[in-house]
Amino acid sequence: MTMPKWIFFIPFLWIFGFVAASIWYRRSKDEPIFPRLPDDADFGEKGCSGRSLKSPLSKIGGANRCLLVTVREGKLTITPQFPFNLMFLPEIYGLDIKVPVHTIASVKPVSSLFQKALRIEFTRGGPAPVEVVLNDERGFERAISPRVTVPGDRELKEDPGRRKNRTFLLARTFFAIWGAGALFAAVSGFQDDQRFRRDGIATMATYVNPNQALDHQTEMGVLQYEVDGVVYRVNSIYGIGLFEVGDHEKVYYLRSNPQEARQDSYSNFNMLWLVLGALGLSVSIFGGMVAKRIW
Repeated sequence: MTMPKWIFFIPFLWIFGFVAASIWYRRSKDEPIFPRLPDDADFGEKGCSGRSLKSPLSKIGGANRCLLVTVREGKLTITPQFPFNLMFLPEIYGLDIKVPVHTIASVKPVSSLFQKALRIEFTRGGPAPVEVVLNDERGFERAISPRVTVPGDRELKEDPGRRKNRTFLLARTFFAIWGAGALFAAVSGFQDDQRFRRDGIATMATYVNPNQALDHQTEMGVLQYEVDGVVYRVNSIYGIGLFEVGDHEKVYYLRSNPQEARQDSYSNFNMLWLVLGALGLSVSIFGGMVAKRIW
C-alpha cells in the first residue's frame, strides 16, 4: 500500500491549527495579535529580553529580544511581539503581563554572568516575579515611580541611545541561505525524478524489514524488487512506522544499472523542500517590510 501524498502535510496542518487556536484565544481575551508601542506611553521599549521566575521551565526558557515593555495610563504591560505571542508561548512561559503599576512591590537591578536585568516583583495575588533586560532602566524607574526601586548589586543603567539592531539582518541572511539551499535540493531532486521516469523502468517493490548489513541503516523503510531474477533493495524516504512490511510501492530502476532506483513518491519529498525553500526566501525578501509594520 502506497503512503498517501497528504501525509507529508500533516505536521504543517497541525502547526497551522495550533497557531489558529492561539489566535482565537488571544482575540477572546481582547489581546492584540500585533502589539505595538503606544505613541502616548510613559515608557516603551521593544525587542527586550526577559523571563518569568514562576517555574523551572520559564526560568530556562524566557524570551530573547522579542518582548514589548510599556508603561501607559498607570498600567505595566509585558508581552511578546508577533509571532512569538502565538502558539500559547506567552502563557507557557508566563510572559503575558498586564497589571496596574501600583501592584509592583519592588524593582531590583540584578546581574548575572550573561546579562544585567531588572527583577520586578508584584504584590500578593499578582504575577510571578519577572526579570527584563532594558536599555533605559532609568526611564522605566521614572515611569513606575522611583520609590519601588530597591538596592541591587549594581546601579541602574541610563539610556545608551538608539543602537543599530542587527537581529533582522542576521535572520534574513539565515533564511536566504537556508531557502536557497532548500530550493536547490528541490530542483535537483525533481531533475532526478524526471530522469528516472524518463529513462527508468517501473516495477512494484515490497517493503521489507531493514537489515543493517545490507541497507546500512535501520531507521528508514526498505523497498525490495526483482529484476531478471536478481533481488535489489533501495532505502525509502519513509521512516519506520509510516508503512507496514508487505506494503507495495512503485519504483523506477535504470536498465543500465538496476540497483539504482527511486520510489514513485519521492516527488513528495522534493515538493516539501520546494515549499520550505519558497517560504524561507519569502521571509528573507519580505520579512523586513513586514517587521517594520508590526514591530
